[in-house]
Amino acid sequence: MSVQVNWGACQEEARQAYHLLVELHAAALALPVRLESAFDPREMRMEEAQWKRAYQRFGALPVGLYGVAVAPGTDLVAEQGVGDLADDLADIYRDVSEGLSLWDAGHLREALWTWVFSFETHWGQHLVDAQRVLHWWLFTRHSNSAPETFLRGPVSVPGESPQLPELRVGTWNVQYAAGKERNVLRRERLQRDPADIWVLTETHDDLDLSETHTAVSTPQRPTGRAGGRWTTIWSRWPVLEQIEVEDPIRTVAALIDAPMGRVAVYGTVLPWHSDPGPSGEPVKNWSEQDRVLPVQIAEWKAIRAKYPEASLVVAGDLNMNLGGKHYYGTRRGRLALREGMAELGLGCATEWDRIPEGLLQHSPIDHVLVPSSWMGRASVVDAWPGTDARGLKLSDHSGLLIRVLGE
Repeated sequence: MSVQVNWGACQEEARQAYHLLVELHAAALALPVRLESAFDPREMRMEEAQWKRAYQRFGALPVGLYGVAVAPGTDLVAEQGVGDLADDLADIYRDVSEGLSLWDAGHLREALWTWVFSFETHWGQHLVDAQRVLHWWLFTRHSNSAPETFLRGPVSVPGESPQLPELRVGTWNVQYAAGKERNVLRRERLQRDPADIWVLTETHDDLDLSETHTAVSTPQRPTGRAGGRWTTIWSRWPVLEQIEVEDPIRTVAALIDAPMGRVAVYGTVLPWHSDPGPSGEPVKNWSEQDRVLPVQIAEWKAIRAKYPEASLVVAGDLNMNLGGKHYYGTRRGRLALREGMAELGLGCATEWDRIPEGLLQHSPIDHVLVPSSWMGRASVVDAWPGTDARGLKLSDHSGLLIRVLGE
């Protein structure tokens, strides 16, 4: 077992964003006085899909919603509103990019006009608000606290509108993460809709998310190339403890300090139909899953009993579809899993009927199980097949991402 701790990831991301905003603010103030131009900036408007990708990327920063004065002026009791750091940064990105497109096309006067006009009327306010909340997160909120409180994640600014916490958990069997070029595409896929916690199975150290996440992994796979892992949990939030497990080869567990409270995450690869198990000898189809499933369910119960303050989340390659037409697995395996879930008070957030129509062609065999009390607040926000739109195979499994809203 191994834990790759990256305690400064959240702080470093926030600090880098803060420094870039300061530089951008100085550059904006150095622009010439607004020039006369008949140019309509809407002609260069960024496509909504590109803006959404930027918004999702900026959502990885450790601050989300925050309080802001609607019209500060000189009114000492100004009305309070809610800002969104990801929205601030995505809007800044869009407005500045539109000017860059004009500049690159040789329309220098129009580019300068666009930057000055949009700074004064739109993105300048977003810039000031973003700098303010990042300054608070980096330098004010922890001034009398231990260093680890840097990584507590989104909390409300005292005296201002509180932030509603959420948790995003994803899982994907990445088919041993083979191929350097394919890993670039896999990483892009994972970053397109960033998760707070990723449970990657049949993975490899080459698929590295350590710029933003901390890894808790199973050891080197007994077979395969160096760096291969059956399961890795990647967390954007602090890993408080690696939890001991019965099968450290294929399963890994960690106690994570998330904004919604502590979460005990159990990542697993359940046996497939012809899996020989530890013996390596041929066995009857599905017999290894029949053996392992009750053992793991008992372990989930033990973890929940040991960490009663934590919410239990189980994710990974369960090698069975839940809901929809039969695709993979056995009836008895599904029944055993559902009975265990019912006893533990877990629900499957990735059931076939919970996946938005059109994202996948068949019910997935990888899943995220969450407390039943979360099910009403949990939704699948993305799911993707293993083969991308260009026909390039990145995996033989589909990937899934869920979001759980705070109460």
